[in-house]
Amino acid sequence: MPPDKRRFLWAAVKYAVLTVAGFLLFRLCSVLAWRERGYFAVGAEAFALLLPLVYYVCSSVIVGLVQIARQSPEEFQEFCSDVRKEGGNPKPCTYAPPHGNFSSSFSSKPAKDREETPKT
Repeated sequence: MPPDKRRFLWAAVKYAVLTVAGFLLFRLCSVLAWRERGYFAVGAEAFALLLPLVYYVCSSVIVGLVQIARQSPEEFQEFCSDVRKEGGNPKPCTYAPPHGNFSSSFSSKPAKDREETPKT
């Protein structure tokens, strides 16, 4: 059997096993959650169905980091030092929410003591 076919079959079997494991884990967690809640509802146990996707994303990130580290160790070291300096975030977030003052929603002051911003 050619190596490409063997690799494809191995990947297909691996993701089929992950899919079945995710489904079985979902069923088990659903039953346990139903017993605890007393009624049927789908909650966080639904994330078990995403097991193949989570595995794929994590393995792709790890493989990518290893490839970068092997191809250009200086660049990888620079990236790691930037991450350490910034406390885990190499570039500060500059996102500004479209509705105005975002921080007022999460103030420690009670709502009656906060200064209200006019809505436009």
